[in-house]
Amino acid sequence: MKKRYIILSIITLAILIVPIFITTNYFFNPITFENDAITNRSWWHYKKPITIEFNNQQTNEKHKFTDQEDVTFIFKKLKNSPKANVDDNYIAPIGEEGKNFTPIAKIKIRSNQKNLGVFFVYTQKVFKVSGREGPPEYYRITSDLWNFLNKG
Repeated sequence: MKKRYIILSIITLAILIVPIFITTNYFFNPITFENDAITNRSWWHYKKPITIEFNNQQTNEKHKFTDQEDVTFIFKKLKNSPKANVDDNYIAPIGEEGKNFTPIAKIKIRSNQKNLGVFFVYTQKVFKVSGREGPPEYYRITSDLWNFLNKG
């Protein structure tokens, strides 16, 4: 009987400690995490603290977001961005001007000094998501996200 209480106590303690450990150390949890174009790695890659760096190449302004509320807002806006139908032939390579879509900004997601995602924003407020299998995907950056990133 005593052995049963010990085992039950250990299981109860584990059930209480594991969620606390996950929420303390990781930005996402394995139950609610959605693997998609924006968060295309496993949930455990997104270890706290998450930093999002924004570099506006038109104004030469750089902003770094480390506050969890800001990072959560940016992730939600990126994940809810509408898909854009863009032909790769219209996209100018980084550093090259003159095509319809020229890079104007960069969004970089980092955790423990590791890059978890880099998105290039083009003149038509379209950002490119690559790094997954298949061709890159393009999404429209919403005006509220664009304004938030530029205010820093």
